[in-house]
Amino acid sequence: MIPNIPLDDPSIAGFRVKEPKKIVCDARKPLTEPEGLTLKLHLERASQFGLPSDMSINCSYQGILRITKEPDKCDGRCDRRWKLNTTVLQITEETTNIEVDDGILVRCYNSTYHTVYKNVHYFIQLKRYMKKLNKHQKDEESEKKGDLRKLNVIMVGNDAVSRSNMLRHLPKSYAYLMEELGAIDLRGYNKIGDNTFPNMITILTGYSFPVNNNHSCVRPGSKNLDDCPFVWKNFSQKGYVTVYGEDVPFMGTFRYAKSGFCQEPTDFYNSPIAFASDTYVGHMAGLKGLDGFICQAEKLTAKVLYDYSLLMAATLQGVPYFGYYWLSTLSHESLTLISAEDQTTLEYLQAMKREGYLEDTIMLFMSDHGMRYGPIRYTLAGLLEERLPYMLIVLPTWFEESFPEAVKNLRLNSERLTSNYDIFATLHDLHSKAYADLRSR
Repeated sequence: MIPNIPLDDPSIAGFRVKEPKKIVCDARKPLTEPEGLTLKLHLERASQFGLPSDMSINCSYQGILRITKEPDKCDGRCDRRWKLNTTVLQITEETTNIEVDDGILVRCYNSTYHTVYKNVHYFIQLKRYMKKLNKHQKDEESEKKGDLRKLNVIMVGNDAVSRSNMLRHLPKSYAYLMEELGAIDLRGYNKIGDNTFPNMITILTGYSFPVNNNHSCVRPGSKNLDDCPFVWKNFSQKGYVTVYGEDVPFMGTFRYAKSGFCQEPTDFYNSPIAFASDTYVGHMAGLKGLDGFICQAEKLTAKVLYDYSLLMAATLQGVPYFGYYWLSTLSHESLTLISAEDQTTLEYLQAMKREGYLEDTIMLFMSDHGMRYGPIRYTLAGLLEERLPYMLIVLPTWFEESFPEAVKNLRLNSERLTSNYDIFATLHDLHSKAYADLRSR
């Protein structure tokens, strides 16, 4: 039987905020913003920063680069190394083409050459997926069309949020997922490891840590995780573009107490840009006691990653892709601060639906575990919540009509005990289209 402790149970009543937390990163609108592969300079906003509202403004940008090394020269810090391009390019027009860089740092200076504006922006360069785009266009001529087309698969996770805490502090997002997107809520989803790494390594590779810690990819002392059989490699072999994004680079899923990756693990990898953003524009908006920066310039750090996901969805329309997006800033250290993310998360989900990105996408909206420490852990509810993260699966609107047996099984399992191993198996069913076999039984 799935535990069902009421959200207003007296033992945990004090751990629920009456009003969502509010965080203002910067009331000013950004002076620069990305638009496709161009950088837009908003001169009408320059006065907010004490700068001239014409092209006498002094702004420049530098590309953000990952420092790469050959595998035999990689050490435990390879995945943390990045640099700014030594070439500084002056911004001389209101729109500037960004033809090479995945990420850039923009700086603007006043008349005494003090920096008064900084921001970091992402761009999706065609060069990173051109081969897969060409292959997909050729494959389309021979592959089956209709309901057997390749489906995008994206995983969007918040660290350390139990299902119950999601209901308490992300109520608008949960309601939208269930009522508007028809999500299937795995009410008995149970973690199998303590923290993020053992739970996510199992979902993404099928290996259990430390049970399989003799495998070269997770063996203690391994220099990197490049050899791990991550499921995104299976998707990549099927022609999918692969994306990996996290909002707290220094304690990423595979970087905290681990070595991360020597080579970029996916076609798009936001690590160097996230490190640069933390260094130059990350801040706490006046809050204390948290691990990661909750703001990047004028945006919540969570919104930066959501916008990255939306940018990928817009750019890769018509090209199958696998995306892994992991957020930690507002949930890792606090039981209630995640409430400040509810509206941002809702707007992200609304945009995904409004733009039609979910019509060919399966989304796993999830967490890895509940809060592992703090006063709530001394309650029975907290003990259970720590083991019961949320896991909701959003399917395209047409999927159930085409594959009723697969969805029937999923709904049945939503009321049963499920674990990371089931999600691993589901991901393999998706890239292999095993769900289609049920129609012939």
